[in-house]
Amino acid sequence: MKRSLKSLLLLTCMLSSTSLGAQAAFAADGSTANATQPTAQSQQGPRHAQRRHQRKGQFFRKLARELHLTGAQKAQARELRKTSQTANHPLMTQLVTARHQLRSLIASGTADEAAVQAQSATVAATESKLAVQRAQNVKQFLALLTPEQTAKYHELQQKREQRFQTFMERHQQPAAMP
Repeated sequence: MKRSLKSLLLLTCMLSSTSLGAQAAFAADGSTANATQPTAQSQQGPRHAQRRHQRKGQFFRKLARELHLTGAQKAQARELRKTSQTANHPLMTQLVTARHQLRSLIASGTADEAAVQAQSATVAATESKLAVQRAQNVKQFLALLTPEQTAKYHELQQKREQRFQTFMERHQQPAAMP
């Protein structure tokens, strides 16, 4: 018993020092974004940004292929996407900052219920504004499509939703006990 406690204590010390060392190394890295104003990319790290760059446009290319978009439709959709990204950027920055502040408030351990609720309301309000923007963007995109393409778009969305539901059901089941 005494030996297992010693090894457990040793393991705990090793893990603590490793995590503290990693935090210190991360804090010393000058290439990260300002901690008071986090951005979406600074929250996810360089590897995520690299993979995101590799996948950039992959969803649109697949959608354009499946809907059989014409060249003019593709150009209009690209312009719509660029416009919406520019318009949504301030809201996305606000959302990242509000979520960061909420996480910091919760992690502080000193936050009262009213402060957490107020910050949660800020996050929810920003998410609501983004949802309205997304709905407007989808409406504008659907206006570019023919009736057949619109029907195909809705069919693809239903398949995507079904895949998501299957994924959620598979990953929310409790583990079987032996």
